[in-house]
Amino acid sequence: MICAFFQSANRRTKVTFIALLPNLLYGLASHAQESLNPETAETYLAVLRDLDGQVIDVNRAGSEDLQALPWFSPELARGVIAYRKRFGPYQRLGDLLRVPGVTSEILAAVRPYLTVSTRGGPRVRTSLRITRPSSHPDAWSSLRVYQRTVIGVRRMEGVFLTERDPLEVRLADFLTGFVSVTSVPGLRRLLAGDFRPGYGQGLLFSRHNRSATGLEWARPANARSVGNRSAIEDGALRGLFAEGRSGRVTWTAMGARNRWDAAVDSTGIAELRTADLHVTQTQRERRGRLREHLAALRSRVETPAVSIGATFVRTTFTPALQDVRRLHASGMDWDLRVRQMNVFGEIAASGRKTVAWLTGARAGIDRLKLVMLARRYPSGFSSLHGGPFSAYNGRNEWGLFTGAVWRPGRSTRFQATLDRHGRVAPEGRHALPARGERFTFEMRRRLGSARMRLTLGTRRQTVTTSGISGMRHQRRARLRLTVPRSEARLNLWLEGSGAGSPIRKSGGRAAGLDLRVQRGARLRGDAWLALFDVTHFDSRIYTFEPDVWGGSRLQLLSGRGRTAGVRIICKGSRLRVSARYAIKNAGNGTSSTWAAQFEFGTKE
Repeated sequence: MICAFFQSANRRTKVTFIALLPNLLYGLASHAQESLNPETAETYLAVLRDLDGQVIDVNRAGSEDLQALPWFSPELARGVIAYRKRFGPYQRLGDLLRVPGVTSEILAAVRPYLTVSTRGGPRVRTSLRITRPSSHPDAWSSLRVYQRTVIGVRRMEGVFLTERDPLEVRLADFLTGFVSVTSVPGLRRLLAGDFRPGYGQGLLFSRHNRSATGLEWARPANARSVGNRSAIEDGALRGLFAEGRSGRVTWTAMGARNRWDAAVDSTGIAELRTADLHVTQTQRERRGRLREHLAALRSRVETPAVSIGATFVRTTFTPALQDVRRLHASGMDWDLRVRQMNVFGEIAASGRKTVAWLTGARAGIDRLKLVMLARRYPSGFSSLHGGPFSAYNGRNEWGLFTGAVWRPGRSTRFQATLDRHGRVAPEGRHALPARGERFTFEMRRRLGSARMRLTLGTRRQTVTTSGISGMRHQRRARLRLTVPRSEARLNLWLEGSGAGSPIRKSGGRAAGLDLRVQRGARLRGDAWLALFDVTHFDSRIYTFEPDVWGGSRLQLLSGRGRTAGVRIICKGSRLRVSARYAIKNAGNGTSSTWAAQFEFGTKE
């Protein structure tokens, strides 16, 4: 695959790669984030949307709550709980690094969604975030303002969130929140307000089991956490959510109402519009045009070797100019565990004849782990399609995913995945590829204290461009190294990409570095720089940049230019302040943004 990459690359790309390779091998480190092809990037964005608004207290969370984080396997979640039971409550998030399997990379990825509360009294925490393009002439109209407040008293917790989109007139054009009570007599949890169910979106499993871009997504665990959707006006359910347990049986029930932004034509057909802005007259007219009523019940029986669940859903859509439309969905899921192997799957029906299914198996043999996942989603499968309970854009698809991880030693790890997929039935204007496949290979190796990661990937799919049909090929290679230091860390990464279709060929290359300086637990600084030259969008490259809220922001690199920025974080026992400035220069001009976030509350 490396040979194929060099054969397709031009001379300048080859020279750049060879010139930078010795620097990499001499110990300059790259960021420990995943390398992202376009499919993985879409999954990553879906993860961020799912987690937006979630904050989990590691001293109160159960194993199921922690598994809502896609970076947490069931084994890792159980390890966090076992450590807490043995050594007592966590005093700070850094204590999670003492749990076997929790690395600094995993902790950095989940830190924005975790908190540690050691006090038994009332808890108050407020976050205020302000973001603005620095080059915009009107300071007020360009501001995005985000506020989130959490108030906890014993076993009750309230969450209140507001947000203002740029160009909106009001200070807070979006309001949401919920109140959660745990250990209610006869219930484990009762929630009222705006929420999203953690289980079930289209099929009953999480969407990441269906768009299998890597082994980390192909797992049988169901996410069971609930919380409000922050920063997404189209999608929060409003109603009641209850959860209880009796012996080995766990059940959840919900009833909710929802309004969607939708454009309704003269025939009464409603089409969802997900833009958050309501500035123009057309945007204001489509606000809340589609109304949804939802009722759902789920039960699950679990033993050490077997768990079986069933879900029943009924939803009613009421567009402004259309008759009431009712949809029913039901399904069953299972997970069978035998020694080092487990077999999992689910089957769900929407309407009278449409059935979708997913099934898979995982096995671990000494240093080898194998995964296989098959799926089929007919074009008519619409279990609450368009609703937050089942938003899945990959319907009308079959797929077969296989993957393997081999660890020949403690310092080396190899991973390979292959995902073949295609359409179940013909489609119209926005058709999925008739067929395609994705292959990735990854090698991780420790070189003393350094860690190296090489990722190679290819993708083939059928396309029709300008009336010409054929195969489109995409390939990419990325090299990264990580060298830990006491108070500073320098990272360097290098990536090349190429694409070919019936009408064009394109290529891209990018290189970047970032520097992190840590002064104790109270002060941290990040600076980054990336240079890129991408001839066409088909060869686009994705990278991560530190964001003001503590996590990472996905950056698309296309065209020719550079991007750079700096972030500073200061923390105290009651106050945390972070500021970020970023600038990007490409062929279409220069853009820059600054953002600041303030968090304050009771001492944790």
